[in-house]
Amino acid sequence: MVYVYCLLVAVSFFCITLYCLKKRKIEFGFGLIWFGIGIFLFLIALRPTFLDIIAGWAGIAYSPSFLFACGIFFSLAVSYNLTLKVSEQKKKIITLTQELSILKNQLEKGSYGEMSGPEKASYGEMSGPGRGSNSEGSGPDEVASGLRAQD
Repeated sequence: MVYVYCLLVAVSFFCITLYCLKKRKIEFGFGLIWFGIGIFLFLIALRPTFLDIIAGWAGIAYSPSFLFACGIFFSLAVSYNLTLKVSEQKKKIITLTQELSILKNQLEKGSYGEMSGPEKASYGEMSGPGRGSNSEGSGPDEVASGLRAQD
């Protein structure tokens, strides 16, 4: 009966992972990790001796100890991967914050008009109430006043 529950957990694991991937709530790389865990659970549920065989290959006599060791290993691997992602995101946030500060400073000093054509055009596309063009209502003065109002 325990193996039937394990099989239900494995199948529901697959379904939840597929749903999260479809709704883009989880990255594809992490989805592969969770699919791997689901396959492992599925194999254990279908053939209970599978865990004993793998534990024997690893040189572990007590198969639940092997399962516990695998859980610790996967937890550490996911934790390390998430640490790398957080570090990468922190670097990107610092860069974006610096770029935003430079743009705010240029707007406050009025050096927006001193930008060359391509710089001015690209800045006009990414800022302002109009967000798409540098038409009326989205000039440097309006953008600067909008930025000051947000502060």
